[in-house]
Amino acid sequence: MGERVIEVAGLSKQYPGGRRGVDLIRMLVRGQPPREAVCGALQDVNLTLDRGESLAVVGRNGSGKTTLLRVLAGALAPSTGCVEVRGRVASLIDLGAGIDPEFSGAENALMLGTLAGTPRRRMAESMDSVRSFSGLGDAFEEKVRTYSSGMSLRLAFAAAVHCEPDLLLIDEVLAVGDAFFQQRCLRRIRALQAAGCATVLVTHDPSAATSFCDRAIWLEAGRIASAGDSARVMREYLGTQYSDAADLFASPEDDAPLREPEMKDEVKHVEGLPNIDHRYGDGRAEIIGMVVLDQHEEPVACPRPGQRLRVTITADCREDMEAPIVGFSLRDRLGEIVAATNTSQEMRALARLEAGDRISVEFELRWPRFTSGMFSFSPAIANGSLTSHAMSDWVDNVIVLESENPDAPYGRLQLEVLGIRCGVAAGRDS
Repeated sequence: MGERVIEVAGLSKQYPGGRRGVDLIRMLVRGQPPREAVCGALQDVNLTLDRGESLAVVGRNGSGKTTLLRVLAGALAPSTGCVEVRGRVASLIDLGAGIDPEFSGAENALMLGTLAGTPRRRMAESMDSVRSFSGLGDAFEEKVRTYSSGMSLRLAFAAAVHCEPDLLLIDEVLAVGDAFFQQRCLRRIRALQAAGCATVLVTHDPSAATSFCDRAIWLEAGRIASAGDSARVMREYLGTQYSDAADLFASPEDDAPLREPEMKDEVKHVEGLPNIDHRYGDGRAEIIGMVVLDQHEEPVACPRPGQRLRVTITADCREDMEAPIVGFSLRDRLGEIVAATNTSQEMRALARLEAGDRISVEFELRWPRFTSGMFSFSPAIANGSLTSHAMSDWVDNVIVLESENPDAPYGRLQLEVLGIRCGVAAGRDS
């Protein structure tokens, strides 16, 4: 730990654009320097990664994520800047690239490991492990041209994770094979991380980013828009994605409430947000308060399974809202949403709001049978329908609670076991 594996300073990568390939060839034949326009895939990227650290890279399609990975792998040269990568690199970018269909699976695995920098004898000694990991069985000795595409991907993944890398580069390949093989892959990656292998993971999956990586960078148009703790960066990135999607697809003025609004209830307004990690929305309404109370009207800090809770959210309306929706999501300590609800989902239509109105919504619920651990509430108010709405205000991790469940030390949820039966057969010699 602490040994630098990646050091990138002022990295930019540009591709030619604006001219057809035939025009560029004609200019080169004539001895004319190409003066075509350029397209910047990466712009002024700076990052470091030490041994044992893990970094998630997120961003929209075309933001430069895969280009960055290919530069780190040495497959692309930077246009400007300095890129230094130390140690043996295992690349899971283009699984299947470099596999010779006329070679057997074993021969290809040996070749791939050797090309990655693993001594040939050491890679040869690991062939039994590669074969077992890949799950190819006897096909491991057959020519790859007889493989399906899925079998080829299994072979490439198995070879890559057995070359004892100092740096593992992964580009959206955590869905290789069936569920059992995927779990095997994830366990192997975690084992490599525990052994000190640095990891760079390109992904669109927020769960993978937060569970596998302690740091993250968000690329936007080739530049780093945010960097730091993976949970925080993912919140910022997903917030922007959600906001953009709402702008593109939502048409709240065309959405009717689920049904005629019921009579307004008497709900006490609350003020104060204990914590604000990140917030976004169009500003049509603003959440100003949230509390989680027990049956005695006392704030809850450590809920227990089955305990009745009342979650109250208060918001001020800044502009008219035809079909308001109020709700919240519940995240675990890794930042993954484990539960969520809102008034539309619960079939409770809210009355139209006018600018200046204040609305409070109270949810009464039982605390789920979660295992012990930290959970956070993120309230939100939107305008529209469940499937098409514009987010007005979403506030991340306003209230953090520590769930108490001494009866469930493992996993995330305690199962409701209805009974256990046991049968024992006497030994044959008795």
